[in-house]
Amino acid sequence: MLAPLYFLALTAIGEVQAARPLELGLGFRNAVGGLDDPAVLEGPRLVARLPAGPWAIEGSFFYRVHPSEYTWLAEWLSSISTYGGGDGPRQQAYRMDRWSGMLLADWSFGVRPEEARFTAAPHLYGGFEVKRERLMHGGWEGYEFAASQDDAATRAGPVAGVGLDLQAIQRLSMRLAWYARPSLDGDPDDAGASATLDWNPTLAVDLLVRL
Repeated sequence: MLAPLYFLALTAIGEVQAARPLELGLGFRNAVGGLDDPAVLEGPRLVARLPAGPWAIEGSFFYRVHPSEYTWLAEWLSSISTYGGGDGPRQQAYRMDRWSGMLLADWSFGVRPEEARFTAAPHLYGGFEVKRERLMHGGWEGYEFAASQDDAATRAGPVAGVGLDLQAIQRLSMRLAWYARPSLDGDPDDAGASATLDWNPTLAVDLLVRL
């Protein structure tokens, strides 16, 4: 009765041993939603992947280098409210990740040939993340826009994404990945506002080395 399970375990171990045992990478990320997570180069990403055939388990950690920046969209929306004669709030709320850790399953649609000099492989990702998030408020003080840091909270949520892996040098590859990191967002200072679904689209570029 245990023979099938034993056979599957040996097969999985064999796939892990046949593949390169570990990939390490360094990269950066950029949120592309416009309002949340400002800056083009928000901070570095550390990546580790454990491949097993077409599958891999991947962990990554991101840390924001510049915690006090604000988005151009927050500045623009706040200026409309302040100087456009509208009835909206004079301050614009937005969110900023201080750090984020992801644990993902990665499917690469097949095994990359070790002897090939150039390969390109698509990827699908799915998993979850834990992040430390800070709520920001930005508003105009005279003719200057100022941002203030308010509440911070640790949140968890799902992650899904797609990517493309390019290899031109043996054991060295570059990857472009796009993630959706959905969460329910709302401004706690606005009691009448309902929570909205924010997909938090994020682009990441990583350089990976197979050990």
